[in-house]
Amino acid sequence: MNISLRRARKLEIKLKNFLNESANYKAQIRVNSNSEQIIETLHVSRVKFETELENKRKLISARFKIRELIGKNNHNVGIDNLITQREHIKEQIVLLQTMLLNDTVEDCIACDIIEAERKLNESMGKKTTVVPVSIINSNLKSKYLLEKNSLKARLDEIDEKILSLNNSTTITIDDDIKELLLDNRLI
Repeated sequence: MNISLRRARKLEIKLKNFLNESANYKAQIRVNSNSEQIIETLHVSRVKFETELENKRKLISARFKIRELIGKNNHNVGIDNLITQREHIKEQIVLLQTMLLNDTVEDCIACDIIEAERKLNESMGKKTTVVPVSIINSNLKSKYLLEKNSLKARLDEIDEKILSLNNSTTITIDDDIKELLLDNRLI
């Protein structure tokens, strides 16, 4: 059975969720049961439990086989590299966004701020030695805003390429896994 990487990932998640459902470790025994009926109910419940446990073991193996196929194909078609590029760009965008949050101050305004602080100090008899002034001016802000927008466009291109590869690349699931998934109504 051939399925896209995108569908395979959804199936893998569905399998994981199915496997996370808890097993029933208790038998429902009627209070008016005799010893023979109690033992029989326990025996039937244990057999059913072991069958379900074996089924879950097979499903776990199937899930990890699907993950292995997804991983190999992600590597083979370059999705791993694209994801690395995407994360690299995201961190650069965060850095630029942080910088862009700062106030902008033009050089002449910075001089005015310092001069005003100097006059205030003189009038109050204070001796402030430094005044924090933003180093970001409108030229820097414009430059880095353009760079951030360019990075966002590149990020969109990468996301589109990843989506395209996930939809167009297929994996082949063995027939025994397909049957197991069908038997458990997972596909």
